Amino acid sequence: MPENGNVEVERDARRYVTRGMAWLFGEMFLVPIRTFIFGMERLLETMKAFQLASDRGMELMAGGPPVVETKPEEIPATPPPILESSDSKRRAASGGPETEIEEAKMDKDLNDDMLKLVRYKILFVKRGYEHAFGEEESLVSDNMDGSAFTAWKIAEFIQRLAKVETVVKKVNDKEESHTVSASEIHVPWTGYPSAEYVREDRHGKKRLTGFPESDKKYLRLYYEVLERYNRQKLRYEEDHLDLLREQTRYIKEQKDCVCEMITELKHTQTHTHTEATGAH
Repeated sequence: MPENGNVEVERDARRYVTRGMAWLFGEMFLVPIRTFIFGMERLLETMKAFQLASDRGMELMAGGPPVVETKPEEIPATPPPILESSDSKRRAASGGPETEIEEAKMDKDLNDDMLKLVRYKILFVKRGYEHAFGEEESLVSDNMDGSAFTAWKIAEFIQRLAKVETVVKKVNDKEESHTVSASEIHVPWTGYPSAEYVREDRHGKKRLTGFPESDKKYLRLYYEVLERYNRQKLRYEEDHLDLLREQTRYIKEQKDCVCEMITELKHTQTHTHTEATGAH
């Protein structure tokens, strides 16, 4: 009996070793397949990202809106303008009892792709030094919100203040060059800002060249959209658009091929894994 028992133990051990080796060889066979599938999936994601970039490039070149990620809370809620009715005008002109006039609200919406004529004015609101600088107008073709337009125009205003030019003057029959302010903004205050931010121009007039860093936070922008115009369609760079379309078509074809290959490899992996499990 002990000899029979030893024989059974040896047989069980051999079966266990055989099954373990079969499982090990099966896993070793599946490792390169899984690695290849993982690499193909990453390639597919990369091709999708490249395709999205090509589509955005086509939209921009065709005059489409740029892709701007804007948080919902950053979008200003601007109601549509309310126009003054003709009935209200007549009542106001006749001096009747109903003299209320529906005033049109200012249009401050810049979130479209039309060409917009914008009137704006830079304000300085520091207590005791409040001032409204000259009114200006600008054509805006970009799709942007009010905060972006405000930051743009205030930064542009500060850059204009810092402009300088070189003037050559004769002093005792010698030519000497001097740096003077090229700013057109006069200093509207007395004793503010310090001399560091004031410089004479070529005519000897004092010009504002900037603000202290701590006071730039008091700059504000008032603006209003006066009119909107439809932009003309692009009539050039058709070759570039055709090239982008061809690239997009090629990427889609390659993406479909990669998807088919991944599907076939997954079927092969499942079939191989089933066979290895049955061998156990």
